[in-house]
Amino acid sequence: MPRPTINLEPYKDDIIALYHQETPLQEICDILRQQSDSIVVQKRTLRSRLRQWGVEVANRSTPQHDPSIQARYLTLFQENRPDKKIHEILEEEGNILSIRTLRRIRADQLGISLRVNNPDDRETQRLQILSTLTERTESGKVEGYGRKLLHQNLRREGKAFPRSRTFDRDQLDPKPASQPTVASEVFTHPDDFFRPSEPGVTIQLREKQRQQQEDAEKLREAHQARIRARYERDPTCAWINSNSSLFEINTPTPPPPEVEALHREIFNNQPTPTPPPRVQQRGRQRGRQRGRQRGRQRGQQRGQQRGQQRDRQEDRQEDRQEDQAIDTASEAYAPKRQCVSMIRTRRFGLQEEDLTRMERAGPITRSWRGR
Repeated sequence: MPRPTINLEPYKDDIIALYHQETPLQEICDILRQQSDSIVVQKRTLRSRLRQWGVEVANRSTPQHDPSIQARYLTLFQENRPDKKIHEILEEEGNILSIRTLRRIRADQLGISLRVNNPDDRETQRLQILSTLTERTESGKVEGYGRKLLHQNLRREGKAFPRSRTFDRDQLDPKPASQPTVASEVFTHPDDFFRPSEPGVTIQLREKQRQQQEDAEKLREAHQARIRARYERDPTCAWINSNSSLFEINTPTPPPPEVEALHREIFNNQPTPTPPPRVQQRGRQRGRQRGRQRGRQRGQQRGQQRGQQRDRQEDRQEDRQEDQAIDTASEAYAPKRQCVSMIRTRRFGLQEEDLTRMERAGPITRSWRGR
């Protein structure tokens, strides 16, 4: 559903008259808003209506040729400020202009373009960024700089490179040295010419597979040497001829099971796992059980120790609270304490020196009060 249009026909003559008097479009919008609250119109709508009415509209409010605004914008731009922040600063200084006008000043008058859509221009900008960063790195001027500080330094020198492309390694160097090359593009071994390369298989993976094959061949040779050394000692072996090849069997007698297992291990390159003896299994089970029991015992001991520590701390805290309450009560009833001391003097035969010593030592203890 299209947006409803604003009816400006009743104000047509007034708008055209104000425009011919060189009244700014923003001021005309404010006048219309004051006359009627229901009319909320923007400068773009007012400009399009004037063109529909046959009035030639000129961009009078665009100070493109003002050198002071251009210089001020260039200064703020070199401080690594975005266009929105520059627009706010210029408005505070009294320069009323839109963000689109500001960007037009930057692109047309100052020749600073942040967005490059042409592929040739993008490639040129990429080479400029790469050469600049290479030069700064080799000279050591930007050593230790972070992304923000490096971007600010480039802006101060007049390098209007976008931050997203300056630190995007994939765009600056599409094929870096650390990136693995697909095996279908580069062949480093004669066998690669005879084996079809799989998609996604890299040179690093192919080298790893080749290394695994070499390790398997070494293992097979070691097993063959072990069999030779074992059975060459017994020339009376009925099922292997020492003069023939290693595995040439000249008798229908089947080989022993252990030799058959060794042959299977050699040719299939899959070592047959030998189960551990029952004694080892029982020992491992017992060790695991003992470890679990010891862990449980340690956990119980630690829990008991922690519970005892908590109980002690609670008892100490209760004793402190009780002592504080007793001290407070004894200080509140000092006259009563004097009477008690006189009674004790008569009853227990305490001397005046003993009472003075007790008073200096502190308040009356609980043992005396309990009597």
